[in-house]
Amino acid sequence: MVPAQDGGRPLLLHLAAGDAAPVPLRPAHAFRLEGAGAPGHPQHPRHRGLGRLQVTLEAAVFYAFAAAALGSALVVVGQRHPTYSAFALIVTLCSLSAVFGLLGSPFIAVLQVVVYAGAIMVLFLFVLMLLNVKREEPAAGGGWSLKAIAAGLGAVLAAQVGVVLVGAGRAAAPAGFHASTRQVARLLFSPAYLYVFEATSVLILAALVGAVALAKRES
Repeated sequence: MVPAQDGGRPLLLHLAAGDAAPVPLRPAHAFRLEGAGAPGHPQHPRHRGLGRLQVTLEAAVFYAFAAAALGSALVVVGQRHPTYSAFALIVTLCSLSAVFGLLGSPFIAVLQVVVYAGAIMVLFLFVLMLLNVKREEPAAGGGWSLKAIAAGLGAVLAAQVGVVLVGAGRAAAPAGFHASTRQVARLLFSPAYLYVFEATSVLILAALVGAVALAKRES
């Protein structure tokens, strides 16, 4: 438009979507701008080794605590002195607490230490030391029958462990499952476990009354 013909009015330009786009300076299809990815794993091999080492270390710690729990449980069964059996049971409970912690259940792990290894085992040791229980001697008669019963129970336990190990890979826990305090509390105080919870409370109360009665009798 000639400047003398515009009449001094401003010229408005409207650019719509139909207008041609500007020519790209560096198009994606240009030479050496886009191509195949670099070969190999994007992570450094040293970093991959650290991740594998972390998983291996966690598994090693898990198996170490599991072996400690199993060994101390065998000591509980095979030890003839009740006090030593009680101390071995404390080791078993603490090892199980570590196992539950590694499995992602911190609440159950804390309960193992506070309730069982703490309160219950203190009560057991109190009763054993109060009664001054000595080392148990093997009975003169009936040894073979007890050994047969023990062997049968051991075979049943071994069969149960075998069934659990065989079906361990089939039934997997749901993803993201964590035993939180709220979930355990709702489950314990639900109608399904209410009577069992109250019966356990009565049983603990009876044990406390029995301990007090034994203490008064000795004094």
